[in-house]
Amino acid sequence: MHHCCFFDRLPAEILHDLFAYFWSHEIIFTFSNISDHVDAVLLAYNTYQLNFRSIQKDHFDLICKRIRSEQIISLVLSDENDTPAQSELFFSRLQIEQFSQLQTLTLINIEGESLKWIFPNLYKLNLLRSFTFLDFLITEHPYQYQTTEMQSLIYESFAQIVPRLNRIHLTNGTFLPSMPFPYLRHLNLEKCSINDLKTLFQHSNQLRSFSLCLDMHNSSTFDQISFPVQLIRLHLEIENRIISIDEMEYLLLNLPYLQYLQLELLGLQDLFDGDRWQSFTENLIIFNFKFNAHYNLNRNVLESYRTSYWIEEKHWFVGYNNNSIFSIPHFAPNYIDMCQDLIFDSTGSDSTLPYSRVKTISFGRNEVRPDYYLTHINTLKILSPLSISFLTSFIDLNQIKYLSLSSLDDILTYVPLKETMPQLRELSIHMSVDIDTINRIGNYRFEQIHKLEIRICGQYNEYITEKLIFLFPNVHHLICTPETNPKEVMYRCVNGFKYLLNASFSLRISSNIERDFEFITRQSRCSTKDNFICQVCHPLKRELIFSVHWWFGKQSSSFFTRYCSIQPKYHWHRIRYYWLKFMDKLLPKCFPYILCIVIIYSVSIWIIKISLSDRLAVMEDPYVDQSYQGRDIVDLLICDCAREHVKLIKTEDLDPNRNYIFGYHPHGTATVGAGINFLTEATHFSTLFPSIRPHLMGLHTNFFCPFLRELFLSLGECSVSRESCQYFLNGSSGQGNAVVIVTGGMKELYLTEYQRMIFYLKKRKGFIRLALENGVSLVPVITFGENEHYRHYKNWISNRWIWGRSIVGCLPLRHPVTTVVGKPIHVNQIIDPSQTDIDQLHDQYLQATEQLYNTNKANYGFENVKLEII
Repeated sequence: MHHCCFFDRLPAEILHDLFAYFWSHEIIFTFSNISDHVDAVLLAYNTYQLNFRSIQKDHFDLICKRIRSEQIISLVLSDENDTPAQSELFFSRLQIEQFSQLQTLTLINIEGESLKWIFPNLYKLNLLRSFTFLDFLITEHPYQYQTTEMQSLIYESFAQIVPRLNRIHLTNGTFLPSMPFPYLRHLNLEKCSINDLKTLFQHSNQLRSFSLCLDMHNSSTFDQISFPVQLIRLHLEIENRIISIDEMEYLLLNLPYLQYLQLELLGLQDLFDGDRWQSFTENLIIFNFKFNAHYNLNRNVLESYRTSYWIEEKHWFVGYNNNSIFSIPHFAPNYIDMCQDLIFDSTGSDSTLPYSRVKTISFGRNEVRPDYYLTHINTLKILSPLSISFLTSFIDLNQIKYLSLSSLDDILTYVPLKETMPQLRELSIHMSVDIDTINRIGNYRFEQIHKLEIRICGQYNEYITEKLIFLFPNVHHLICTPETNPKEVMYRCVNGFKYLLNASFSLRISSNIERDFEFITRQSRCSTKDNFICQVCHPLKRELIFSVHWWFGKQSSSFFTRYCSIQPKYHWHRIRYYWLKFMDKLLPKCFPYILCIVIIYSVSIWIIKISLSDRLAVMEDPYVDQSYQGRDIVDLLICDCAREHVKLIKTEDLDPNRNYIFGYHPHGTATVGAGINFLTEATHFSTLFPSIRPHLMGLHTNFFCPFLRELFLSLGECSVSRESCQYFLNGSSGQGNAVVIVTGGMKELYLTEYQRMIFYLKKRKGFIRLALENGVSLVPVITFGENEHYRHYKNWISNRWIWGRSIVGCLPLRHPVTTVVGKPIHVNQIIDPSQTDIDQLHDQYLQATEQLYNTNKANYGFENVKLEII
């Protein structure tokens, strides 16, 4: 359809002039689809300026599709926390040699891997004249080696492009090679040493503007260096050195063309003498300074700046606080801490001038009222709740956009937020949120909060996270530090906050986290299956934390699709999360009816079966798993999910011409590892152990429980009775059978504890006798993570109170499950073994079990967990 509008009357040249005031994403979103004429102008426009710093991923994707590389003259790329791995994604879509018109390039905190490709290709940008490089990011070990390698690469690459540049901005002067800079006119170095400066000034004859932070030592003096005399603009900050006014006079008298000067210094007493400064600053047009003292200054120091030279001739006003003097308004403070005894004064006639730039104010536990009404405050930091009436007496709460509180429940002082602080968009909570704090909030909803910074602690972090998702439904930017179960909290937040644009998580190192380093890196690095990127930044040292940063694009229309695409291996039960949550609410209402059915059914089954032998699961029994047809249904439901979330590890091949007894440890609460690995094909048991048929032996009374009985039988689970075991082991059903016995039984269930490995094994010798009588091999099997699906608590109701997740605690906690099948212990058949024979084989089995645990515990995050065999 043809569209017409007012802009159709404007020639393309005027529109081009208009576009020059906007960044590229602003042009695309503002002017696209206005009319056919404007769309044609956009298509032909060839001076786009791309600034991708802190950009939304949707906008980033759109620009990459709509703008051609030859249309770009300025490019800003950033791999900061809110746009992780952006550079890698950008150059995966566009080749650097295609940017034929690029004149300005800015790289901010770029990943080391991206820089290894970017820097060697910079020489292809023939029109590049301005280059900004603000640090790089190393996300993987070893840091020292990669940092050294990166510095060498940067230094070599600069040598190819520096001769053509006229503007450079770097974080460190060591990156600059020792070579001529024939066209360099503007240089900004955020850190530089005296030696680097000497080398630089020898090769920069055209330098006109220079900004640097100079790292000096007490032994260094200004007569050791000679600043370029042609300098017009100088911004100088000096660290690790106390400066005298004589040194400043020497410096400035050697810069006859200097017109714009900015200084940040720590000085001796004479540095604060305004009369001395007057004698050598007459040629300056602009002079901004901040002089700090290492002692408390007397406010009378301002008297030398109240002369007609400073106020009437130059219009340079000076402010004062306890230990510094500074130019106003340039260096006027933008932050006030009311916990400190601040004294402000100035040479201006307006007494509020020192407060003119204050945007942030912080309060401690005492109500200390400022002397003046602060009109520009947009950031409020409160350690202890202050009344609204007190705050409104000196600030305008309608302008507050950022609020920082000590505790989350402090926010109740200011509800309803939409009325007290209508512009509030960012909230930061310093103290960790626990179960008591979250419950005090009630059912308030803070829909106006778009950025949330918070810490989560306590054993009920699942509930706390769900509550936060309810309280802050419109969060776009999330910064979260989970102190317990960090991975679980992270993935729940990623799925629960449905409007997230980016999220950052600080995860403390623990045995649980270290085991998944390889997985998180592999699973998260630039994974864009559902339009998101995840980046893992490893810690510099083991005692520190590491960070995980997410960058989201447009939400998938199918929550289920997005939800499953980012679940790690150990979230196998999340595939049915919402269905089970619904059942959590339904079961309590139906419990009386279910109880009656269970009682009637159980009694009837007991009467029918009481006269039968306990060989319930022998193959001749009509109720047994002749074809294991139930496995097909279960595999269909959980196989794809579980094979990603549960692991089965083989340590040695098993001979299919023998029978085996698998001793499974530990029992855990739900015996998840045994059920997934030996009742289904989720972990490809038949592929790992060809021709071996596993038979999981369960508690005999399980087969009297309604509905579960049919499920167990259809899956192939058998009764752990002696007769059932003998059937599979004595050759009646052939060779290649593996009878899986959870040897610890119910006793081991009651010993289950989170993050402990307790095997009830020393008194369990029945399976040893079976092995000797039938001459079958014993195989120790250990599952790492079996005990971590539920927490066990002691209270007055029960010695072992089991609690997982959800309202009634029936859902298991999220944790990886890894089952390791050990080496077989071959046993010679003894029809009637003596107690000595049993004890000897039992001791051998205990040693093999302990060896299997010690060999594998470090691989799965249990290196600090000692095995206890009782």
